[in-house]
Amino acid sequence: MSHRNLFDVDVLRVPGRYWLTLTEIEDAENIINLLAKSANLIQPGSLGILEVKPVLINNLRAWENLILPHWYHDADSLHHNEQQLNQLLLAMEVDLEKLMLLMGKLPGQLDLAQRRVVAMLRVVLQHAPTWVVEEDWLEWWSDTKGRNPMLAKMYQHIVLPESLVVLSTRSAQPSFQSICLSMDVLV
Repeated sequence: MSHRNLFDVDVLRVPGRYWLTLTEIEDAENIINLLAKSANLIQPGSLGILEVKPVLINNLRAWENLILPHWYHDADSLHHNEQQLNQLLLAMEVDLEKLMLLMGKLPGQLDLAQRRVVAMLRVVLQHAPTWVVEEDWLEWWSDTKGRNPMLAKMYQHIVLPESLVVLSTRSAQPSFQSICLSMDVLV
């Protein structure tokens, strides 16, 4: 099976800041799934995903959910992954004690804000060259309403990937290139 372009720009190979305006936000899941399949054909683990309601595996603790994609795709030792996480957390200057308590919880014990912290750390550790994010993440990163200060603090210390694809029902922000779906993608 070969890689096919889902958009008028190959967002998986051409670095940039892209914005896809959707008619219905419910279409985001299908687009994310199609993009993940295409990305895995190019290189497994090359797509980081940040959804409004992060998906975590219920019977794995937050730490295991965070490290699983990186460990699975890169086959690094868990010790190496833990060291990378510790370096990242030190650089982010977050409350380590609070975060370590969070890492030991199962997804059912996490509120939505905590799930987003885990998802953010997971995608950063994954080192994927392309991220697909739902538009709400842009607001959470700037945290203009003070709803998730840990997430906003973390964002200040991360390096965004080569390509960032934002899914939204609104028109593109000025700093993003508007892209279109190929005609037959959702058929």
